Parts: sequence; structure tokens; C-alpha cells
Amino acid sequence: MTDSKRHEYIDRGTVIKEPHTAVHQTLLTAVYRDFAVFLTGKPYTVSIDPLEVHLFHNNGKFGTVIVQPDLLVLCGKRKRTNGKVNGSPDLIVEIVPSPNYGTIYRKYCIYLEAKVREFWVIDPPQKNACTFVYKDGYYTQTLYKHNDRIRSAIFDGLEVSLETLWDTQG
Repeated sequence: MTDSKRHEYIDRGTVIKEPHTAVHQTLLTAVYRDFAVFLTGKPYTVSIDPLEVHLFHNNGKFGTVIVQPDLLVLCGKRKRTNGKVNGSPDLIVEIVPSPNYGTIYRKYCIYLEAKVREFWVIDPPQKNACTFVYKDGYYTQTLYKHNDRIRSAIFDGLEVSLETLWDTQG
């Protein structure tokens, strides 16, 4: 994708992503900061949108799928080439700007098929978050509310405080 607009290629069609709101950017920056501090000195890379992730290439039931998650973590550098990610990130975070559950459900299905090890959905309007952890072809789900701390299942010790996130919104 060569133009300057943000795209995702899902379900054999192009989806143009809307620009992020100030609230979204503030939350994403706070989450990125927590991840970056935790991952410093470890063999992981944390990146934020826009970064193309090619989950499949004419493979799997979804065909070619290109997504731009809000935040992703890669173990090692094996998946990143030419400024793009080829294959499944180890952890993906999506921040939902409004209740767009159709898009989240499509991504849930795609990330499950791609075997993304951990997938977080942060929902500011509802002041909650949900994590999905891949195991044996399925996701197990954990719901976090209001002032809980989101805990990563694959990165022991990685936590994000929802209370702190909501406080960043002003």
C-alpha cells in the first residue's frame, strides 16, 4: 500500500482506517510507554501504528490479510523485513475508539486463525479491557474493569493499570 492513508486489507477488501482521536493517541502513548519500559533490555520489539502486518500471504481462510494494530510486540527480529512485519506478532493491542464490535470480531477471528499468542482490546467508552490468550486453537478471555491491572499471560510481569489509563484522558 503506497499512499499516505492508513489501510487494512481484511476479508478480501480494503478498509480505510479513520485518523486517531486525541484520546486514542493519549491512551496509545500511555500503553506504549508501559510496554517500552517493561521490554527495555529484553529481546522484544514494541511498535505502534502505522506499521503494516502481513498475517497471511494467499494462505489460510482469509487470503492476504494486512492489518495495522495500534500496538504490537515481536519476539526477536525474524518477522520484520523492509519496514513491515511478516507473520503473526506475539502480542497485539487494539484500542476501540467507539463500540465498533464488528471490526473487533473480524480481527478476533483473523488473529485466532493467525495464532497471535495474545490480543488485548482496550475499550475507553466502557472503561474496560479484554485479553485473549491463544492455546490449542482457541482463545481464553479475561475481562478487566475500571481500575483493574491488565496482566500479560505471555510476558510475566507486564502490566498496564486501567486506572492510570483513564486518568490520562483528563
